[in-house]
Amino acid sequence: MTPAVPAGWSLRSGCAGPGRSTPTPGGVFAASPAEWAFPGGWYRHQFWFRPGDHGDVLLCLGIHGQMLHVSRRTSTVCVKFSTWPDAQNPAYLEDTLRAFDAVGGFLAGRAPRDPAGGAWPGWSPA
Repeated sequence: MTPAVPAGWSLRSGCAGPGRSTPTPGGVFAASPAEWAFPGGWYRHQFWFRPGDHGDVLLCLGIHGQMLHVSRRTSTVCVKFSTWPDAQNPAYLEDTLRAFDAVGGFLAGRAPRDPAGGAWPGWSPA
């Protein structure tokens, strides 16, 4: 069977290093309007990547909030069909990303972090 993408393509897409839209401070991505939502993130091969509490996350973003969220570290894939009233909504996007990160972390048995740092008091995996 012929692979859909060349060998090593997905690894090159998601790894740090030369050749990707740079996540380094002062780089092209850091100066872009998307930096607030994806601090330290990058864009390559039509995918967005951003560091998360549970490792780097691959994102496919569509219009009106459609999203695919893949976390290799937590072995989770979240899919969101959506019809936000506006094509882009930063507050909705941030809420969705936090929810997907929390779901992946919970399913992997990893404690969520509260905004002050550390794990939420009384949390334990199911």
